[in-house]
Amino acid sequence: MLFLIMQQKKMILSDINVLASFFTSLLSSSSESLLVQQAIGKRFNESTRKDILNFMLDHALGLPAHAKLKILSLIKGAGSKLMSSGVESLLNDLLENRRQHYLKDGKLCPKLSQSEVDILCLLLEICTKANSSDEARDFGKFIVEALRLNGAEETAVLEPCMTILRNLSSSIYGSMKPETQELIFRNLLILYRCPNGGIQNSSRDTVLRISLNCSIVEKILDPIVDPNTCSVASAHGKKQKRSVKNQDRNQCDDATQGRENPLLFLSAFLDVLLMKKDIVNRTSLVGPLFKLLRLTFENEEWMLKAHKASSGSSQSVSDFTAHIQQTLLLTLEDICVSIGNDIAHKDVGHKYDLQLLVEHACSSDDVVTSNYAFSLITALVKIVPDEVCARTSDILTTMGKSTLT
Repeated sequence: MLFLIMQQKKMILSDINVLASFFTSLLSSSSESLLVQQAIGKRFNESTRKDILNFMLDHALGLPAHAKLKILSLIKGAGSKLMSSGVESLLNDLLENRRQHYLKDGKLCPKLSQSEVDILCLLLEICTKANSSDEARDFGKFIVEALRLNGAEETAVLEPCMTILRNLSSSIYGSMKPETQELIFRNLLILYRCPNGGIQNSSRDTVLRISLNCSIVEKILDPIVDPNTCSVASAHGKKQKRSVKNQDRNQCDDATQGRENPLLFLSAFLDVLLMKKDIVNRTSLVGPLFKLLRLTFENEEWMLKAHKASSGSSQSVSDFTAHIQQTLLLTLEDICVSIGNDIAHKDVGHKYDLQLLVEHACSSDDVVTSNYAFSLITALVKIVPDEVCARTSDILTTMGKSTLT
């Protein structure tokens, strides 16, 4: 290997990127670099490459942070092969130091140096480029931890989070365990309303990029509409009594505990449902969404609890309620329109609560909410025409009253 480096000495001295490309070609099974000869990567068999990589990693791990960063930067082209047990331990330690110093009140660990932050970002980027489902599952815990902000604005907190948001792909996300996918989605919803504009925009881009399955969405939606949990707050990690069937969610709740405003979380969740038209089997969400809509119309105590749990919220209860109702109505209408004439999906028609829409289209104090309800009723003609026709008199009466008021 040293002989090969000496052969490339002039190139290495003339271009700072050549040495990194050399190691990428040498240690990776495939390389498309134009800076070094492709034949370099074929000089050694896989076993020898592994030995070279392990030697360099073992040496690097014993060096100070700045030197460690230089070596890891040179060989990061090897991808997930870098993630040996020693490197994973380093990544875990850096994330733990980040959590202890920046995300807790105790400042139990010293702050991370810029070199350590750069190492952390480099290793997290490698985690987002796993080569197999097994690797993606193993790296999931690191990705979840990096998405924690807890309102911190320090570089050591923001940069690792941005690294994940920029690099997380739909394929890697889909390869992770369902529990990890749920945790990541929950964290993205929290970041979706983050005061930091860069984080907020990147989290929105990430949500649009990844593929969501309705089962993940339902796991977050079910506790909100479940009468056994009673309030939005209990669905977002507050230490309230949980029903037995929700005990499996404890890990997810604890992972986001205390980091989100319930109103902002619910608002972000519904905005994502409206925005993500490619959610797999989205029609299965019709029933739970109507349950939530009924809660907002008929359970004033539920809305007050949600608002009270969001200390410092600038929105009034009425404004928040109107926003939630309008977003729900728009989402349901969008699902309804997407079904169109697709007979295969019309079996969800019985889940559309037409009576609820008729009763509250007129009673709502918000004109926009009433109009959205009437618009959804109109869209339902294609899904449940007989049911709409049977209520034509009630609908026209309601529309007449709404016009007069």
